Amino acid sequence: MPPNQTAFSFSAIPFSENTTTLASVAGKLSELSTTGLRGATIYDTLTDKGGFGNTTVNATTFLSTCYSIPDITVNIDPATETYNVSSVPANMQFDVLPLPQNGVNVVGTIGSDTSYTISRLAFFVMPAIPDSRGDTGSTVAVQRTIALPDGGSVDQTVAMQAIACSFSAMNQTGTLDVSTNDLLLLDPASPKSLDQWQPLQWIPDDPIAQQMNSLVSVLFDGEPSGVNITSRCNSNIDVLTWNACAFSDIDIRIMDTLGFYTNLSAGNQTSVPTPHVTLADFEAALGSVFGAIIWAGARLFEDAGTTSPPPPFEKAITKLSLESRLNINILPVAVGLGASTTLFILAVLLTRAHNTPEALAAKPAVTSAGILQVVWLASRHPDACDRIAEVGEPSHDELRRAGMFTVALGRLPADETSWTIEKYSTVGSL
Repeated sequence: MPPNQTAFSFSAIPFSENTTTLASVAGKLSELSTTGLRGATIYDTLTDKGGFGNTTVNATTFLSTCYSIPDITVNIDPATETYNVSSVPANMQFDVLPLPQNGVNVVGTIGSDTSYTISRLAFFVMPAIPDSRGDTGSTVAVQRTIALPDGGSVDQTVAMQAIACSFSAMNQTGTLDVSTNDLLLLDPASPKSLDQWQPLQWIPDDPIAQQMNSLVSVLFDGEPSGVNITSRCNSNIDVLTWNACAFSDIDIRIMDTLGFYTNLSAGNQTSVPTPHVTLADFEAALGSVFGAIIWAGARLFEDAGTTSPPPPFEKAITKLSLESRLNINILPVAVGLGASTTLFILAVLLTRAHNTPEALAAKPAVTSAGILQVVWLASRHPDACDRIAEVGEPSHDELRRAGMFTVALGRLPADETSWTIEKYSTVGSL
């Protein structure tokens, strides 16, 4: 009975005490075996893979929905060259740095109004991510420094995007290949993103979504990865007191999933290539990262014995049972084949017809040894009758011994009419 990997409780896994471990594992999942995880979906797997065909298992897909943040105001702090970004409707206020090209930074959670207590995760992204209509939602104008070929520098104003996202889970049934544990199909299929920016909404979520969104701050705002957001982090900004100066491990994981590769050493950040990414791609990447964290947490802490193991489940699978098997011993087979081949060659050599002119012209007069042929031979050769008559006891051996003498069974060519035993004679046996 394999474990039911989808039957877990968010509250049973000690996420908040192990954010560093989880972030590190989730950032390296591409290097590990991820059986039971495909994209944003975790699914049950079989411990016995000796069968064949398909079976159905439980699956859970993690979804993300992102919104634009309304009514943003921006103020710069000249001392640290940071930007204070706030929004009263979103109950948001963060100090942020201008991001390099292809940068994604989780800055924390934003609270809801008094009606609901569900939080949203806040991101800043550079460059702004468009939706299917080309709309980029909420953006913030910031300045970043670009190095010039002559050694100087110039400040460039760019638009950095502000995003708020929520998370939810969808229970599904998965079709599984029992021999490989590969997930083949999900029912119902995961919903597609609207791929359109909409203003931040505070809507009531289901209980699972409430648990999930209460975890986003401890899961996504992890330890710094060591990759600085800007070179100024080493000068007039105290990195020890402000972790927002560096990308977190989860930031790096999201950027890798999107194909965003930063190059902090590039003098002109606009020269760094940026892949085409839409809102739907960004939401899918967040769901995948969240699923990877949950999968890693369930695996790590279950193996460590810090959580109760999930209840097992049973599945009927079809297996092949070996009843008998044909064994082939190469040596006896080879010897038998060689002997059979040798006998076949000898049989051909001993029984094949001779194609010489004499053999073709001299056709045998006796082609069989029936009773009439025996009478005919005795009438033409009285001496044969005399030899047989001399046998005292007509046993098989005595008759065979008396019959061993030379007789002529060949016919002379057409121009000869007499029999010549000496010239055309063969040895025969009656």
